[in-house]
Amino acid sequence: SFDRETNKVTVSNVQSDVTIEVYFKQTLYNVTVKFDGGNGSVDGDHPFTTTGADTFTIIPETGHKAYDVKVTSGKGSAKLDGEKVTLSGVSSDITITVYLEAIKYNVTLNIVGNGTVKLNGDTYSNGDNITVEHGEPLKVKATAGQGYEFVSIYDGAVEREEDFVELFITGDVTVTVKFDKIKPVVTDIEIDLDDPKNKQFKSAYKCNEQLDDLSNLYIKLIYNAESGQEPSYIKASTAGVTIEHLHQGPLSDNVLVSSLLKPDYYDAAFKITYKGYSKVIHVSVTCRWSIITDTCFYCMNWDGDDNISHDKH
Repeated sequence: SFDRETNKVTVSNVQSDVTIEVYFKQTLYNVTVKFDGGNGSVDGDHPFTTTGADTFTIIPETGHKAYDVKVTSGKGSAKLDGEKVTLSGVSSDITITVYLEAIKYNVTLNIVGNGTVKLNGDTYSNGDNITVEHGEPLKVKATAGQGYEFVSIYDGAVEREEDFVELFITGDVTVTVKFDKIKPVVTDIEIDLDDPKNKQFKSAYKCNEQLDDLSNLYIKLIYNAESGQEPSYIKASTAGVTIEHLHQGPLSDNVLVSSLLKPDYYDAAFKITYKGYSKVIHVSVTCRWSIITDTCFYCMNWDGDDNISHDKH
């Protein structure tokens, strides 16, 4: 007889040589695998059985990795090597818990041009590195510097033209934020009798002379404020400047006042165009004629209404 509890065999009433056969079967223990900190699976059947020592491979969900493994129920031990788990000394049904964590990726910031960039609310400089967990949103805010404008944010796959975006990081990446210089655009034109460098100008014409030549004048170019470009001067005869003589008003009759003639006003209009910007300029002339002189003095009339004389001394 055989006692399963004590493994004891009892032989009785032996009357001859006796052969006793003992049959063994391997004890199998159930192994259950659980995951903490993320989802995963086992490469192969699950749950599975073991005789006491075994190995199996785990498959963490995308963007996660295993960092520890423990026997949380039953008798035995478990050891983690990468994604391989080795069991030993298993003597009962056991539960194995695999601990997962999100993979952290390296994000490098590349700033082209002049501007500031905030990542998740904090300001970073060109070349700075930060770490972001898999799937974590990275908020990127770009602000252009003086004289620059925002162009795009590029994550290595998609170029975005919004200056505030959320990127979901799934690997090491360089985020490029690009700023370009604002191109100076002429927004206004003024003309000046004076050479801003040499202070040389022509200020007198004969009264009957046509005022149709501005080549000796200097044009002051005023640019869009956001470009940061200071005003500049060019001569009216510079290549690229076109001047159209629109009209020239006639002189009125002079009236004798104390042996001198009362000044009369004379107006000429010109359309000046440079790099796509056009402006009509009025030039005013004050005529003072006497027996001795026959000269017209001219000056700039900024709005076309006020006649401001320029007397030569």
